[in-house]
Amino acid sequence: MAVLGFTLPPDSGEKLSLGVTIMLSITIYATIVGDTLPVSDATPLIGTYFNCIMFMVASSVVTTIMILNYHHRLADTHEMPEWVRVLFLQWIPWLLRMSRPGEKITRKTIMMQNKMKELDLKEKSSKSLLANVLDMDDDFRPSSTLPHSHVHPHHPSHAHPQQNNGGFIR
Repeated sequence: MAVLGFTLPPDSGEKLSLGVTIMLSITIYATIVGDTLPVSDATPLIGTYFNCIMFMVASSVVTTIMILNYHHRLADTHEMPEWVRVLFLQWIPWLLRMSRPGEKITRKTIMMQNKMKELDLKEKSSKSLLANVLDMDDDFRPSSTLPHSHVHPHHPSHAHPQQNNGGFIR
């Protein structure tokens, strides 16, 4: 019965309740059978059987919970980890000799993609802190191309450091 829980569609809402109901019924049945057995020092074979079945049904319920968790994830709420992407989208298809339409998966292409990602990461990390925070390109222009402002040398706000202005900053 626990295996039949995997055949139900995830959106039916009955996958988990079926597993829990099976686990509850096995527990009750094991209790009834345990009460009818005579007391002895050795563990009866039927008790070992019920323990194994309970373990299988409990692992089935845990697996169903994981399946439902992955089924109800959305791209905007969860991001695929990089190791999962590399393992399941590059290496396992290469080992199984699978290919995507218009793209041949070889060990060389996998290694090239990894090198390109490393170069992109190095380029991104070499940006200045301000460029990383503002998420902009780090294009520095030489000072000769910057527009010059017209500064009047005799304006009081442009006092030279060698002038003695009594310790006050104007």
